[in-house]
Amino acid sequence: MLWIAREDIWPYFLGVLAFFFGWLYLNSESRKLRHIPTVGHSSPILSYISALKFIFYAKDMVNEGVDRFNGRAFKVPLLDRWMVVFHGESYAEDYKKAPDEALSINMAVNESLQVPFTIGAEILSNPYHIPLIRTQLTRSLGDLFPEIYEEVVEGCSDLIPQIEEWKACHTMDTFLHIICRISNRTFVGLPLCRNPEYLEICKSFTLDIIKDSVILNMLPSFLRQLSSYVINRTYRSIQKCKKHLEPVIASYREKKAAGYEMPVKMLTWLLEEGKGEEQSLTQLTKRILALNFTATHTTTFSFVQVLHNLVSYPEYIPKLRKDVENAIEGFGWSREALDNMNKADSFIKETLRLTPLGIWQSSRLAMKDYTCLDGTFIPKGTMISLAIDPTHLNGETYSNPNEFNGFRFLKGEGEDTPGSSLVTMSSDHLAFGIGNHSCPGRFFAAREMKLLLAHILMTYDLKLSGTKPPKTVMFGPGYIPDTKAKVMFRKRCT
Repeated sequence: MLWIAREDIWPYFLGVLAFFFGWLYLNSESRKLRHIPTVGHSSPILSYISALKFIFYAKDMVNEGVDRFNGRAFKVPLLDRWMVVFHGESYAEDYKKAPDEALSINMAVNESLQVPFTIGAEILSNPYHIPLIRTQLTRSLGDLFPEIYEEVVEGCSDLIPQIEEWKACHTMDTFLHIICRISNRTFVGLPLCRNPEYLEICKSFTLDIIKDSVILNMLPSFLRQLSSYVINRTYRSIQKCKKHLEPVIASYREKKAAGYEMPVKMLTWLLEEGKGEEQSLTQLTKRILALNFTATHTTTFSFVQVLHNLVSYPEYIPKLRKDVENAIEGFGWSREALDNMNKADSFIKETLRLTPLGIWQSSRLAMKDYTCLDGTFIPKGTMISLAIDPTHLNGETYSNPNEFNGFRFLKGEGEDTPGSSLVTMSSDHLAFGIGNHSCPGRFFAAREMKLLLAHILMTYDLKLSGTKPPKTVMFGPGYIPDTKAKVMFRKRCT
């Protein structure tokens, strides 16, 4: 029995099992999807070669499918399943209008992240935190603004010193930490949002889920429960996080019992809305970590892309500064000022047009056989996604679509009049989603990014570190900002 205690053996053992059962799964799924054309190899064994290629050339493979199949759906092989890729207006309508009983985003997330075995099935079976984000959080952004602004100022001051000499700053590490602080100032408040150990748990939790789900997805369903006990990094993170949240939750409950006014925080709303078991320390901890999973890395990736564009196209800096200065002169540091930073809004939106979080929109899982508007048959159990590039790089919608134009979304070049704002949902810009399942936290994320950008422009001078702009890389379907890139900062003197 000594070998069972050797934790280092288990990943290799599970990897072999994953490959074997993954092959069996792809073999059975291939037969169901024969009628849908393939990019890469379609045979069960050779498709693994294409699946490995997809890890490094996903964008090229999806674009090949868009070009070859003339508006038709096609499929690409992943290591654990086939992905059917939609593109074009007709499929976008399917994506927007199909009911959850037919094409489910929750079940797609459940399948992709193996939610029952990572963070817990109740997160999606009872997603009461999502309406709280859409309503309470969005409505409270004005009340929360002073605290968010304070955390932006303090976070930047702690990690990017205001000195006269140029100093290189590692953008990914720095802004992941700052954005995690800002998010948790809104979720749980001071002082926990500045606790280094708590922040490390929140930052690593996203990677914990991804690592666990990659292995679990390649195993057959009957092995996932057992395997989750062996590899479950998320369980350990939840237990560590509970130690930090327990006294905070107890303090909130004492304040409520004593009749004090409750803080404007996500934790307050979770305590008010959670029923039964959802009031337990474990379940509340899972909700807070789930909020961090959805908010921290996504906003960080997007903002780092914005920052990299700022130093790659420094001619925008004076115009953006003027935009910020005008808004602050009129409204002070406030939510109203952010709403009037039209050039900053356009700059961020253009960044997300060219470098969204991924090459396709959030996946859907077919809960039953489904026939698309164009007649394409999607068998039950199929995972589908909507490609973004055909929309974001459409020459009929955007002039010079492959070129960065930071003020593209103003009504006229050089004008301050806004066109469509960053948070406006449209069929021409899919960065925050489409239809009823558009990102519920986009108002918070947009204001967070605009406030960070405004503060940096008003506080620092910044420039490239070196002569070459940072490069975005593809890993699987994701756009990943240059994780090694640095930007030079100094106290503003211009």
